[in-house]
Amino acid sequence: MDHLVEESTQHIQQEREVKAAIAATALQTSEAELRALFAAMTDVVIVRDSEGLCLKIAPTNLGNLYKPVHEMIGATLHETLPKPQADVILNYIRQALETQKTVYGEYSITINNQEVYFSANFSPISRNTVMLVARNITIRKQAEFSLERLLEQETKQREELTEKNNALEKTKREAEAANRAKSEFLAMMSHEIRTPMNAVIGMTELLLEGDLTQQQRDFVETIRNSGDSLLTIINDILDFSKIESGKLELEKRSFGLFTCLEGVFDLLTPRAAEKGLEINYFIDPTTPNTIVGDVTRVRQILVNLLGNAIKFTNMGEVTVSVSAQVQSDVAGKSTNSILNPQTALTAYRICLPSKILALASRPIA
Repeated sequence: MDHLVEESTQHIQQEREVKAAIAATALQTSEAELRALFAAMTDVVIVRDSEGLCLKIAPTNLGNLYKPVHEMIGATLHETLPKPQADVILNYIRQALETQKTVYGEYSITINNQEVYFSANFSPISRNTVMLVARNITIRKQAEFSLERLLEQETKQREELTEKNNALEKTKREAEAANRAKSEFLAMMSHEIRTPMNAVIGMTELLLEGDLTQQQRDFVETIRNSGDSLLTIINDILDFSKIESGKLELEKRSFGLFTCLEGVFDLLTPRAAEKGLEINYFIDPTTPNTIVGDVTRVRQILVNLLGNAIKFTNMGEVTVSVSAQVQSDVAGKSTNSILNPQTALTAYRICLPSKILALASRPIA
């Protein structure tokens, strides 16, 4: 009986030893696997208590540690880090312990005289200890800082551009206001400027009707022609000013076409005679003598048209041909006639500049 009990006891002891050996082997294997896992990790794994005391450090990437392992174990955060950096990490640790939940946070520490940034999970593993798993995010942070700087520069450049545009807009408005003031002044002064010139021309007409010697008549005619030329220049300047100020208005009054043409020819005949040119005009029989329009503008156009024709013709003659064209509305019904003056150059056929031709072919209402 004793023999059987002894054998049974030995058998049980052997089974216990085998199970213990198997368990020890499994534990060694698990520890080896865990070490290999930690060795392969780039994250920093540290266990600290509520005061920031370093209890354990996993054998991970030692390049992310701010001090050697043996100096960190058993030391608090305030003993190994500057106070501002230590306070940030300790605050996350205490939040995790108070809530007993994982807390996420970001912080920076100085490693080898460089600022290194980490993102970390602070997970409580007991009432008084926390496991800190931190990852190096320095590259990401540097990219974020670079982007922020670029955005700041872009914002600053945009603000400077806005200021410049506002300044340009202000300058533009001031220039436009000054230009309008000048144009409005000249437009208002048109009557005051024309009146004395018309008086001078009118007095020369009265003098020409009196008894004058040939030399006196030549002098008076020169005064009249010069006055007419000066009045034409004044009219051009004032009309341009009125266009700028938006106050140019075309008159609609009845006037005699033949009288208008005769006045233009009387003004330009001396100039044509000086060059030995003949000037004449032809009016289409269907053209009415009395027309409605702005006689001043018609006279200006005829003076410019005929004056340039005389200027660019060296010999021969200059002929002004006037005809009327019927203007139709959208429905095709006749409404009124459009005066269409044209200048013909004979002899050498000197061509007029394109601007003059464009003016010559433009209908005059």
